[in-house]
Amino acid sequence: MATAKKVTKKAPAKKATTSAAAKTSTPKKTVSKTVKKTTKKAVATTPSGVKGSFRLTRASQPFFSFKITVQTVYWTILIAVIIFLQLWILQSQLEATAATDELIRSVQ
Repeated sequence: MATAKKVTKKAPAKKATTSAAAKTSTPKKTVSKTVKKTTKKAVATTPSGVKGSFRLTRASQPFFSFKITVQTVYWTILIAVIIFLQLWILQSQLEATAATDELIRSVQ
């Protein structure tokens, strides 16, 4: 049995539209130039070359000098409070231990 082939019509190909300027212009050659990269040399910085707040200055007072300031008083009070609280916690723990020991002795 022979089957009949279907005939399909193809749309005619459209012609590319070209402008008059494109027809008359000649193709341009592309020229590539090699550009030499410049490198910067590292320059050693000196303390005088440092800018901003990173400038080195002389110490206004010797490092090992002792002067009582507000911060000295603040840290002294803070340390005293911490030591007092640690001793209070230690005393409470010792009282709790003594109470449990006494309770254990009375039960036995």
